Amino acid sequence: MSESNGSSNLVLIQPEGEGLPLFCVQGDQANRNIPRHLGPTRPFYAFRHQGGDGRRILLDRVETIAEHSILEMRAVRPRGPYLMCGYSFGGVIAYEMAQQLLAIGEEVPLLALFDTYAPSLHAEAVRHSFRFYEPVKAAVMRTLMERRWAKGSTVSGRLRHFHIIETYLNAVAKYTVLPYPGKLTVFKAEGSWGPVDLGWHAHARGGLDLQALPGDHNTIVNEPHVGVLAEELRHRLEFVEAAWTNAVP
Repeated sequence: MSESNGSSNLVLIQPEGEGLPLFCVQGDQANRNIPRHLGPTRPFYAFRHQGGDGRRILLDRVETIAEHSILEMRAVRPRGPYLMCGYSFGGVIAYEMAQQLLAIGEEVPLLALFDTYAPSLHAEAVRHSFRFYEPVKAAVMRTLMERRWAKGSTVSGRLRHFHIIETYLNAVAKYTVLPYPGKLTVFKAEGSWGPVDLGWHAHARGGLDLQALPGDHNTIVNEPHVGVLAEELRHRLEFVEAAWTNAVP
């Protein structure tokens, strides 16, 4: 079993409903907003960020984060099908989780990415938002974090946020993307940098479902734009759930 920081990252947000549960990876505000828009008929689980406790993140590769997340998911739902989505970096983790699930014979009828850049575009997308002083700022924050941890303390606020984001950036940079055999759904915020497929076209062997939505990278999962995202997601959930139900003998 993969090592974690000692606590579960999977949380049940919406327990009611008879539909197949939706697992959302690091959805941030989407974890709260999407279940409200989907209503009480859709069970909803959310994976929180590692490092929320302020300690050093131990799982720092996409593959190992995905592996540990699958263990947590299968503890509450041992068998598929699995309906999955992810926001920003969480989309990369959801992508790798789906790859690992398919490799062991599980079904993933829906994999939806919310404004998630493919790793090939990730570094360039980050540069579009960075300011010239970022390297100096990062060096200072790393020093402060190491001092806190050396004293046995935890980090909070901006230091905690920086540690989480830097861990993700490094993980994506080391991640080797393999072609995805299933269909891939990508929701791109209209105000975000980059092509509408966010770089995923080269990896989606089973087809690509693209949809541009109002907002930017931050507001796509917040009001008022999240309602549009949730409605588009609802259509796809209902479609794949009906198709899977009809296919079961």
